[in-house]
Amino acid sequence: MRQRVGYDDEVRGFSPPSCPNANLSCQLLVVGGGLSALSAAEAAVTRGLDVIVIEKGVFGREAASGLNAGQFLTGWAKPIDTMLVELARQEQDRGVAADQVQSRTERRVRDFLRRTIEGCQRIVQLDRDYNLRAAVRQGATIAAMNAADMAGLEGAYKFMEDANFRALMPIVGKRHAPFFQTHSARELQKMCGTADGFYAGGVTDFFGGSFHPRRLLNGLARSLRNKGVRFFQETEAQALDFTDHRVTVFCENGAAIKADYVFMANSYARHINGDALERAIFLYNYVVVVDLPERSNVLNGTTVLSDTRDPCFYARRQRRRLYMGYVETAESSSEITREVAGQTLAEAQRVFPALSVLGEHDIAGAWSGRVFYTSDDYPFVERRHAGRVTSFAAPSDHGNSLAAKVGQLVGELVAHAVVKPASDEDVRSRYRARRQLKLFEGFPKGLRLRPGMRYQEAAAAEELEPSAEADGG
Repeated sequence: MRQRVGYDDEVRGFSPPSCPNANLSCQLLVVGGGLSALSAAEAAVTRGLDVIVIEKGVFGREAASGLNAGQFLTGWAKPIDTMLVELARQEQDRGVAADQVQSRTERRVRDFLRRTIEGCQRIVQLDRDYNLRAAVRQGATIAAMNAADMAGLEGAYKFMEDANFRALMPIVGKRHAPFFQTHSARELQKMCGTADGFYAGGVTDFFGGSFHPRRLLNGLARSLRNKGVRFFQETEAQALDFTDHRVTVFCENGAAIKADYVFMANSYARHINGDALERAIFLYNYVVVVDLPERSNVLNGTTVLSDTRDPCFYARRQRRRLYMGYVETAESSSEITREVAGQTLAEAQRVFPALSVLGEHDIAGAWSGRVFYTSDDYPFVERRHAGRVTSFAAPSDHGNSLAAKVGQLVGELVAHAVVKPASDEDVRSRYRARRQLKLFEGFPKGLRLRPGMRYQEAAAAEELEPSAEADGG
């Protein structure tokens, strides 16, 4: 590599202080420094709340949101047809009448997808409102590995089209612009510069897109600090206390922060709450960066490409830099990062023939970030202690849009709880936020994982204790 195995240092850092031995108080404490955390802080401070954000390490260098390759997507890691089957099974297990199962299931999936679309739009809006210059571009291309995958993509987007998602697109002329476009194998190859016959076709989703994660996070944090949000790094939450009507969070640096509400926007922090079920697992997801050869045709016709493999290959182009990822591991070290970077470049050369002239010495940098999953790959949202504590986790790249939306909902819901409604519209807004957040709380939660279990161990386990239902809060 031209550089040491390194971190994304292309943007100006954000370095708030620590708060050793401090006694602090706020209305909303946000634990974590990623996209859902800042989205919640923005929604709350905009409505006049006193907000504190704490990050256990150096800000922007540990949050999965700042370490992924930078794509936001409509949809989810699970195909829509799989979601329909699993949610239908859940409805049946709940005792829903057979003639109502399909309609209830389809409505829940439509609502879920609509929230991810709104999350995509929120990322775009935050970039615009705060002039973050985070290289936000819309248009995410999903490539199908074979005919069956292509049929699945086409079916998924027909489901979304039938749900009238086109009405969420801007009006061009007298009609809403289309929100997706399908591509044949030849069209995809020409648009993306992929190898002949590598993909069977694909779909470009115009709600989805790409952005520079750290530029957005650091820029938004600086803007929120200017609006009064207090940020502290190297401040790890370690314990909760509920001896009064508020929540006290004790931190490893001796700080004690008393809050009306707590948003655990990093799933690893849930270990400090003994009543919150441990359902999160993580892997290390790697981002590898190369400079594109002159006159390269890689991603000339789209902003980001990901495919239907699991784990998928994905690539984002920003001018002449290509950010890509492919390999996930349960461990991380400099040696593993170098090995993964070589594997990722080799796979990229299979996908993009124009990269065949590059060698491992051309890798400009590589890093890893912890990507959180629930045990069955659904997003995790849980409110406990009369709704005063909210936990959230989601896969990073697939979860960027959802993180932005869930964070917004949490911030708005806390604001509605703290500030008395001034109008009927405030009451309706609180009801909408509460209903939309409960949508995620009701999704299948999979199996309960014992703290500290590795992903592979959890996947191989034959008998695990089923998780309890989340409190409504």
